[in-house]
Amino acid sequence: TNMAKKVRLRENGIFIALFLGLCSLTDGLRYGSRSHTLHTHKISEKDYMGKSVEIINGEKSAGVLHHRARRDAPHTDDWSYSAAELNDSNYQMIIHWAGKDSDVIVAITRDILPTNSSNTSLYISNNYGTTFTKKNLTLQDGTPAILDRFYNSPVFNSHYIFTDVFHNMVFTTKNYVKTFYRYDVPFAPRQIAPHPKKRDILLGYDDKDPQKKLYYSFNFGATWRVIQTNVKSFYWGVDGVDEDDILYVEREESH
Repeated sequence: TNMAKKVRLRENGIFIALFLGLCSLTDGLRYGSRSHTLHTHKISEKDYMGKSVEIINGEKSAGVLHHRARRDAPHTDDWSYSAAELNDSNYQMIIHWAGKDSDVIVAITRDILPTNSSNTSLYISNNYGTTFTKKNLTLQDGTPAILDRFYNSPVFNSHYIFTDVFHNMVFTTKNYVKTFYRYDVPFAPRQIAPHPKKRDILLGYDDKDPQKKLYYSFNFGATWRVIQTNVKSFYWGVDGVDEDDILYVEREESH
């Protein structure tokens, strides 16, 4: 049996508010397990990672990065195009243009279906793709991290969360990937849901967890705690309708 609850989040506690019907009626991104019964609008994988994210698949897509740069003339749709050579053999690239007057491009390359023996790479450009610098994210013992994906904050485009689901770890940055913080997390971070208005609040979820625990962080990934179990899906509240600390949770209840 599925039921939905409206959850109010507080830094010092969780308050379960009144039952409000199916959370699928909200217009936000649906996180959690794949729905087989509810008819929701189609959401692509890149929509969860932030605005201006692209996923490129193909044998040569990760080796050469094609980028575009706006010309100097204001209010124009004229673009110039060029390519950057990365010399990378991975088959998939996830790339993000930071936008909002920023020249930063963030890209990770990885296998389409990563394993615990996969190699991944992180590249940063500070000149809108003319040149790229490779960044190394490592575990505490110096082993390279296996990056699954990244998430760009909807509040500040300088804030990113990078996830490693094989080692239960996240890497966060608040300055366009200049410096990182590395945190162990108590779950495989297969899904991260940044708050749409509060930069430091994150939700975390592992859709392969048999207990379907939903985790909450109020300090941008430094610490996490469980706020719900048996979670099937969850949504942030509706902008203009709900308060900022409202979260909709659809749970699976056994009888």
